[in-house]
Amino acid sequence: MIFEFINRKGEFRIKNAQNYPHLYFPLTNKDGSLLSSISPNLAGDIKRDNNSFLTVPASILDLDTNLLAKRDFFVCSEENIWQLSDESIPTNLEGGFLYQKLEKNHPKLKLNAQILNFIPYNLDCEVMLLTLKNTGKKLRRLKVFSFLPLYGRSADNLRDHRHVTSLLNRIKFLRYGIVLKPTMNFDERGHIPNSTSYYALGYQHHKKTLPFLSQFPLREEFIGLNSRFPEAIAKNKAGYTKKLKRFDGKEAAAIFKFKEIALKSGESVNYCLIMGITVNEKEINSNLKQLNSPKKVMAAFSATKNYWENYLEGVEFNLKDKNVNCWLNWVKLQPALRKLFGCSFLPHFDYGKGGRGWRDLWQDLLSLLILDAPGTSEMVINNFKGVRVDGSNATIITKEGSFISDRNKISRIWSDHGIWPYLTLRFYLDKTANTKILFKNIPYFKDHLIKRAKEIDPNYPADLCLRTKKGKIYQGTVLEHILVQTLTAFFNAGKHNAIRLENADWNDGLDMAYENGETAAFSF
Repeated sequence: MIFEFINRKGEFRIKNAQNYPHLYFPLTNKDGSLLSSISPNLAGDIKRDNNSFLTVPASILDLDTNLLAKRDFFVCSEENIWQLSDESIPTNLEGGFLYQKLEKNHPKLKLNAQILNFIPYNLDCEVMLLTLKNTGKKLRRLKVFSFLPLYGRSADNLRDHRHVTSLLNRIKFLRYGIVLKPTMNFDERGHIPNSTSYYALGYQHHKKTLPFLSQFPLREEFIGLNSRFPEAIAKNKAGYTKKLKRFDGKEAAAIFKFKEIALKSGESVNYCLIMGITVNEKEINSNLKQLNSPKKVMAAFSATKNYWENYLEGVEFNLKDKNVNCWLNWVKLQPALRKLFGCSFLPHFDYGKGGRGWRDLWQDLLSLLILDAPGTSEMVINNFKGVRVDGSNATIITKEGSFISDRNKISRIWSDHGIWPYLTLRFYLDKTANTKILFKNIPYFKDHLIKRAKEIDPNYPADLCLRTKKGKIYQGTVLEHILVQTLTAFFNAGKHNAIRLENADWNDGLDMAYENGETAAFSF
């Protein structure tokens, strides 16, 4: 086991975490309105959804190779330059609900670095707090640069008009940061004006908070021709304090140059980055006011830890093996993370464009029922709104109670979809005895697919609700929805009288058994 738990809450420590560059940690807030991943070498990405990435989308292979996928700092003294993501320096990692904290000691510079990353549970921004302490006996003069390449568009633009979309970039300087706001969302199916701003803020705190001295809004100007060593540092470039038009239409970056500082033995200095995505730029200044000192950052950090710990209090485990108890705290968190992240947005789960599938909804809800059964009744009801009158169902949820046929426009049926609503509802009834939910009237999902995806109806309603011949939205009870799904599956049998396997999703890659396959598991 590469980690050890440090308390009963489930917080853990990993020594020499630099040896595990493909390890990463999820960060998010209570609403999932900002989603991040971060590794021991500070790689990963920050996004709101598939169309709004602050930094370059990162897969698992990007974590140890792609400089563009890192938030980073360069710490410069007279005799050395320390890039904090440098994997040659031993790194101790601490993780908890929901934060990552790194500690490193540079043997030559005699500097201790502590790096805390988290997303405040009630804000739409990621916070990165760097604390540098002079552990040597001599005075240490330091110049510090932050480093954050900005992307500011859809994940699709990685391969779809990457250069063209950079021409749309517009950059605005702030006293404490930079805002990237492209002029439009480039999509050949229909371009629309862009309303999303991508930003990064930075400050230095040594007795008082100070903004950075200057910034480099273009990665190419900071790095230069040698991508392994920043030219701006080597040549002692001043950076920019005012926006110039030539920055527009290029790949952007939040690279801040901070005031040189002289640290006495035992003294510390803090550097903070605040990174976010918003459609309301007033939110940028509001977030800064709430986080403009290390004291405020640590207060937000404490509140965030408390939020997630309280969220998980509904169920506790007291087994003989204390490590298992701690590990189960993270298992309890998994359904919440899956609800917020969907099937996408983490380096190992880099498929799809967000949202969860039909079985994901119900399986996750089974777990959430353990934590908060009474509070999930609305979710149960909303999920049933995805059932079609032919017993099939929508396959992707976009938000609570809103569905689409399938993100990839694939017309097919799965054999197990009917069983998950039944199992989840039965579990809900066992936990709450709320039988009234069975007689709650709700609509049916109605899109272009009819007769269990065998035919197309071109005249389906825009609101995706089944209607009577007179045009009135038809509603049936939750019990009726269950019966429709169960009976249509029961009678959709093969020659052995077991439920037909249908397309089956993952296992069709093995057997392609659409025509003759039957499933024993979901029949019995």
